[in-house]
Amino acid sequence: MLNIENLYSRAGKFRLQNITFTVQPGEYVVLAGPSGAGKTVLLETIAGLRKPEAGRILYDSHDITKTDTGKRPFTLLFQDLALFPHLSVAENIGYAIKNRALRAETVKVLAEQFSVSQHLDKKPSELSGGEKQRIALARAMARKPDILLLDEPLSSLDNYLKREMMQLLFRMNQNGQTIIHVTHDVQEAVNLAWKTGIIRDGRLQQFGITSEILDKPKDRFTAAFAGIENILDVGLCKTTEDEIPGNSKWLAFRSSYISLEK
Repeated sequence: MLNIENLYSRAGKFRLQNITFTVQPGEYVVLAGPSGAGKTVLLETIAGLRKPEAGRILYDSHDITKTDTGKRPFTLLFQDLALFPHLSVAENIGYAIKNRALRAETVKVLAEQFSVSQHLDKKPSELSGGEKQRIALARAMARKPDILLLDEPLSSLDNYLKREMMQLLFRMNQNGQTIIHVTHDVQEAVNLAWKTGIIRDGRLQQFGITSEILDKPKDRFTAAFAGIENILDVGLCKTTEDEIPGNSKWLAFRSSYISLEK
């Protein structure tokens, strides 16, 4: 289990503030928010590429806040994929594996799993966007990470390839892979996520079961980001005890205070 506790992290003048959430083994978690919200900074801090100013990162009850990136059981797949252009597909997939026999077997298995066996001798420049995405995922999985961290994994794909990649990510999660996926597209959370967090200006606005986030947003920003179009500003005042026809009671609303979904 991954516990993020009161995490603060800085990137230049930008600052993540008081981020707290938990990821259970086997869950698919989407962290969604607009550009500049701090999603990538959060992923890089979890991966160990950034050291937090305050707070803790716990994994299986062990404090890994100061643990080096290479010693964390996580793999971060960057938005630009970061494939090595001078290496073949096979060399890219097996890059992190030092043992030659194990590397050959792992590359074979992952190439079949991600349907790129026919491309093993090619260079990344010879591949389509969808093929590059699959190879980058295969390389990420070569380390057998406990948690796969994905930075906007679908943003550069057309609609057909996006659907194809979502199906692949869904199958990976169904096979037990824990995934944390950041995006600016809340529809990806609808299609993939067990849990969703909404991030705005370095703060976690709301975190929980995806359906509950979408059905019961806690604030206007979350409601609007979730795609709710009908938001009413209302306020509450006390009920009266005055009887009206039918012996019913009435509740009056006025002013501007809370947001309601249609």
